[in-house]
Amino acid sequence: MKKHLISTPILLSLAGTAAAQSSVALYGIVDAGITYRSNERTGSTGAGQGHSNAAVTSGNLSGSRWGLRGKEELGNGLAAIFVLEDGFDITNGTEGQGGRLFGRQAFVGLADTQYGSLTMGRQYTSLDDFVGPVAPVSAIGGFGAHPGDIDDLDQTTRVDNSIKYTSKKYAGFTFGALYGFGGQAGSLKSQNTWSVGGSYAHGPLQVGVGYEHSDNSKTGPKDPTSGKWQGTYDGTFNSSINEGFASAQSQQVVAAGATWDFGPAIVGANYSNVQYKAGANSLYSGTATFNIAGLFGMWKVQPHIHLFAGYSYTR
Repeated sequence: MKKHLISTPILLSLAGTAAAQSSVALYGIVDAGITYRSNERTGSTGAGQGHSNAAVTSGNLSGSRWGLRGKEELGNGLAAIFVLEDGFDITNGTEGQGGRLFGRQAFVGLADTQYGSLTMGRQYTSLDDFVGPVAPVSAIGGFGAHPGDIDDLDQTTRVDNSIKYTSKKYAGFTFGALYGFGGQAGSLKSQNTWSVGGSYAHGPLQVGVGYEHSDNSKTGPKDPTSGKWQGTYDGTFNSSINEGFASAQSQQVVAAGATWDFGPAIVGANYSNVQYKAGANSLYSGTATFNIAGLFGMWKVQPHIHLFAGYSYTR
């Protein structure tokens, strides 16, 4: 789907300083397709008999969305920035991310050409930022997603009340970190989330690594990995793959990936390790560990015709 940008330059007069230039862009993606499943289980628990099913679906290659992106130049390479992004289902018009108006992203901050950017709000983790672009979903969208997005490489997890720093590029290297405040009185650690990541790009090679840790993942009324209220549909544990570990005391993800761009074709590989550690209030004991590995490739047959193949293994 095509992204459409409408940029509106505005001149602002600032007292005692030179005029600064501002811009606001309205953008969006509308994605719909027909999906056929050969063996879809029936019933609320998926325990019923399997049947084939064809349906119109939303967000096949990219999640349908609209958003506003703004930037105001403050001088000397410094700019104020913001993003407000809403997700929706094109098949029925409902809001995504548990009914949030700007559930995909909502942040404001400063960007500097020399030092990087510092933003605050509802944001993707640094693991998302650096490993997501070399994951299968970057090449083929939702069709390349890992089961249940268990390793957070498919950008379905956001962190509320977070502050994030992303550096500028230094000789091909970029790095960043995020900290999400848990919002628990008397504790900076309870229900917090933090993440670090980095990437390197040189010629056809791109490599990304990241780490993510969430405390008290489901021992309170909010899930810190997504900031969702229990019972909505925006979070880490809305999958039959890992829903049994929603009561974990903590969750951590280590992930790495790489792609090589041959021009008409791109190939990639990725690996993730996910751990759910039990606590006093958990409904299981010990540590549950998942390992995910995958390979994928995309061939651009024509500018508008792409072929994709991939394999992922989760244990």
